[in-house]
Amino acid sequence: MSKVNPTVKPVSKFEPEVRVAGGNGAPAAKQSDLANLRRLVLTGLLWEDSAYVDGKTASDQIAELIAKCDPKDVAALTVECRQKQKMRHMPLFMAAHLLKTGYAIDGVLAKICTRADMMTDFLGIYKTLNGGKLKPLAASVKRGLGDAFKRHDEYSLAKYDRDTDIKLRDIIRLCHPKPDNEDQSALWGRVKDRTLKTPDTWEVGSSAAKGNDEKRAVWVRLIESGKLPALAFLRNLRNMKQVDVPGSVIRKGFADVKSTMLLPLNFLTAANENPEFKKDIEDLMIRTYANLPKLPGRTLFIVDRSGSMSSNISGKSKFTRQ
Repeated sequence: MSKVNPTVKPVSKFEPEVRVAGGNGAPAAKQSDLANLRRLVLTGLLWEDSAYVDGKTASDQIAELIAKCDPKDVAALTVECRQKQKMRHMPLFMAAHLLKTGYAIDGVLAKICTRADMMTDFLGIYKTLNGGKLKPLAASVKRGLGDAFKRHDEYSLAKYDRDTDIKLRDIIRLCHPKPDNEDQSALWGRVKDRTLKTPDTWEVGSSAAKGNDEKRAVWVRLIESGKLPALAFLRNLRNMKQVDVPGSVIRKGFADVKSTMLLPLNFLTAANENPEFKKDIEDLMIRTYANLPKLPGRTLFIVDRSGSMSSNISGKSKFTRQ
């Protein structure tokens, strides 16, 4: 005879068939869709393979979770990916999939497209998701890209006016943003005609320079005029040394450069390749993060030495996850 009041077994807080570490670890605790989405987007690079999952599968999982989560939460996470975590392609991918849920992404696009080429990169993702077509373009996309376009001056636009499938002038053609004044109207006219003034960047200067003397002069001029972005400065320290840029000039660059968008990995890479500037690089990193808000509560620092950590961060990276 069966019991009329059977014993109730406790419900496990772990997923019965899901284990961490590729099936070799403890059962994985249940998490909300938003928590799983947050873990996926903040611990990986878009379309890059990890130790346990290939890039396509991970991106498919992100798309599925976006459809399940509250759009407002996804929008906030998308902005965080760009503004706090300094990610570039992930927030664009998230915004494109957020749009598919019916959420108006104009405010999101205006906040995440901090570089001019991010606007065209977003349209590239949008085109892929739209079956290879840019039209019809959602109204919120037109508004968002139009607002983002207004944030960029001639230098920023000219720097990223490239011969790609989707060009900056296509944004004007598709979104029809309204200029705020006559100067902006004239600037956008040069975007459409592709007659923007050639930007004074290190790429342009170093390509035109012939011989070490001219290359050295380019680096000195860009550093002393404050026109060398922080990431370009760190990545080109070795090139500067090869053409004998004076150490006093390089140290002036360390003192003046604005590095708010750099990640710790950028500093670590520069220190490994330029040990003689390790102290300057460390000082710049500390100065960069000095005003960041402190993490609330107590922080537990864990070092993972498992086999998966020996894989590279990305296909082109020289660093492992250790």
